Amino acid sequence: MEMIVVMIISAIIVSMAYVVFTKVNVLAITLKKLYQANYQVVLLDKLVYADIEHADRVVKTADGFVCEFKNEKHTYHISDVIVRTQQHQIDTFAFIKDINMVFTFLSERETVIKTVKIEGVYEEEELNLFYAKEYGADVYVNDYE
Repeated sequence: MEMIVVMIISAIIVSMAYVVFTKVNVLAITLKKLYQANYQVVLLDKLVYADIEHADRVVKTADGFVCEFKNEKHTYHISDVIVRTQQHQIDTFAFIKDINMVFTFLSERETVIKTVKIEGVYEEEELNLFYAKEYGADVYVNDYE
């Protein structure tokens, strides 16, 4: 009789442990997905910031902008996704919906970009990323000529 009671108590404890394990596992998977999605936002922010900060010039194109360096260019194409091209490497960021870019320029020629604002919707919340480029006098003179 005592063995049967011990077996019943053991079965109850094991079933409770299984339920807790299942709930913790589901929570871990959910957190992992959330982390991966947020990582994409952080990665895009870091790449755009670094490109704009270290570029010699940031120039508007028909469908985005180009960060020009001495030896290479990093191109950002904007449609329903953001595509970043760096030499032979292509990064695609498809998590932002309703993407819009707002630029301010150094002059009325509207070629050299002074600020970039990326607007969109991410996870049903408004997303605004803002970047500013400070130029030396040589770029200001060349753009006004």
